Formats: sequence, structure tokens, C-alpha cells
Amino acid sequence: MLVNLAPSEVVRAVAVGQGRQRNNAAKGFRDKYGGEIGDGEQKHVDGALAEAAYARAMGLRSVGVLPGPDSGADVGDDGVRSTRRADGCLLLHPSDDDDRRFVLVVRITELTHRLVGACYGRDGKRPQYWREDVRHPAYFVPQNVLKLKPWGETRCPVCQGPYHEGLVATTKLYCCENGCTGRRIASELGERLP
Repeated sequence: MLVNLAPSEVVRAVAVGQGRQRNNAAKGFRDKYGGEIGDGEQKHVDGALAEAAYARAMGLRSVGVLPGPDSGADVGDDGVRSTRRADGCLLLHPSDDDDRRFVLVVRITELTHRLVGACYGRDGKRPQYWREDVRHPAYFVPQNVLKLKPWGETRCPVCQGPYHEGLVATTKLYCCENGCTGRRIASELGERLP
């Protein structure tokens, strides 16, 4: 699902990311997973942009500047993870909450983001996703196992019809009984519904 942020949302998210970096530096917090020196601010900005995109899509509000270390909940009760790689994975760490839902958002531009899907911590922490051939070992959950269900929604935001499971090509997704949400998601995936 593609999400386009308004320029004002981008300005706010950039300020939030920069604020997080300043707060962390002032309190002596270091990157939890050992990021490169100097790239902390960009990671915080990318994270805040991803949170803004997810919040916009779900009709929720993102947390904003946090006073201390990351609590894990970024938008509502969900954790939001971002990547700039089109084929990037959802990264989970052993300390991530098994009962928290984690959402993967791909940054295309500052304005445009793609919500890939989500999984609970317990579902992503599987031995087959664990990688040690990287600087900081973690679980790398591939995009093809993430769920595309509109999280937390019970009715379609377009027509207010109830959701049901459907198939678009080989991709499982959830759409409303009238098909409008499914058609929108399908068109973003380059597929066509009957």
C-alpha cells in the first residue's frame, strides 16, 4: 500500500527525527544496535517518516519525540521499522516484544512510502530468519511472509464494508466485500481483480 505524506507531515517527521537524535545525544544514549557514527540522525528521521506514513494510513497519531530509550511502540501499540531497500526485510532483535506487532515500511522518497506488511515478534523470530553474517545479528523477516491485512481496521475506509480474505495473484490480502480496498491494493501491486 502506497502512502503519500503531505509536505507539512514530512517537515514534522524530520523535526521529530532530529529531536530524537538530540535527546539521545544529550542523555548519552548510543545506538542500541551499533550504527555507524554520524548516521543516527538519518536513521531517526527515516524512522519518524515511516511512522508518519503508517499513522496516516491507519488514521492514528505517531508518538513523536521520546524522552528516553525506545519503548518499542511507535504508532498505537505497533512497532514501525523502516528501510530504504525496495526488497528490505523486517528486522527483529531478540529483545523485541513477542506480543508486539511490527510493521515494515519502505521509504521510496521523503513523501512516498510503501507499507509492506506486519508480523508479531513471536512469528518473526524463527530460526530460518536469523542471520549472523551481518554486523549485528538479528532476525531478517522477508517481505513475502508479512501480512497485508489493514491492521486494526474492521471496515473498509472507502465504503465501510466488512473485510474478508481474498487473493490477488499469489498474494494474500484482505479486502472489503465490495472489493474497493482490494482493487486499490491490487492496483498498487500491479495486479487486476475481476
